[in-house]
Amino acid sequence: MKKHTVVIVVFTCCLGVSAAQDAKKEMTALQGSWKVVDYKGPEEAFAKEFKSKGKIIFDGDKLTIMIGDIKLGEATYKLDPSKKPKHIDVIPTEGANKDKAMLGIYALDGDKLTIFSHDDEKVRPKEFSYKAGDAGGLATLQREAAEKK
Repeated sequence: MKKHTVVIVVFTCCLGVSAAQDAKKEMTALQGSWKVVDYKGPEEAFAKEFKSKGKIIFDGDKLTIMIGDIKLGEATYKLDPSKKPKHIDVIPTEGANKDKAMLGIYALDGDKLTIFSHDDEKVRPKEFSYKAGDAGGLATLQREAAEKK
């Protein structure tokens, strides 16, 4: 019986290490600047402006949301690529929602990133489908070319 318990504990530890490595690999893949190419959200005026001038910059475990040269906010984020769909939790580091986790999902396909999050600490979207009245927003992003130094 003890032998089986040891095997189960070792297997569980290996799964935990693998999940952490997958999250780190995904985080590395997100690094850089992403231009908003589509956005759906509750406020039409904001959605229109964000779609035309918005971008999200991932730097380590932080992200910055911009419209043109104006910073809208900063946050930390956590990924769980083992979930289906993959999970992202965005935690603002400033403003009215400071330290409040916004639960979301994401899909990364090469240079295309889709993120759908709710402005609710208890509700995570289950699919990439925005409906009028949803809190939060659905963003489709395209990786921007890295600046040459």
